[in-house]
Amino acid sequence: MVKLIVGKKGTGKTKQLLDNIKVAVEKDNGSVIFINASDGRMYGVDLSVRLINAKEYTINNYNEFLCFISGASSQNYDITNIFIDGLFKIVGEDLGGLVGFVDGLTKISDKSGIDFTITVSADKQNIPEELYTYIN
Repeated sequence: MVKLIVGKKGTGKTKQLLDNIKVAVEKDNGSVIFINASDGRMYGVDLSVRLINAKEYTINNYNEFLCFISGASSQNYDITNIFIDGLFKIVGEDLGGLVGFVDGLTKISDKSGIDFTITVSADKQNIPEELYTYIN
């Protein structure tokens, strides 16, 4: 499953994501991964959550990010959830590649059973319509 949390900067997307992380940690019996574009530890994130700063891995676009996620999921078979905060801070602000990225994540999810939740800093009306079913 892939879920998008969409809204302008400052609308509470990260708080909603952190709430979802807390639920996943309490509910699932597997690894939970949190990917963002920062070195800072997020307050309120359980210590069992694996934090990954995507900027340490020179990820510059959607394709590189999909490859990174595929590699991570192939190395760890007990991942239940991957949470991504600030997608555009990782891959750049490119709404044009968002549909292909979500399609790629959906394929990974279908194959591995990993649930993805992603924050996207954009107005809903700017998101391609084919992604509306993924918006939380």
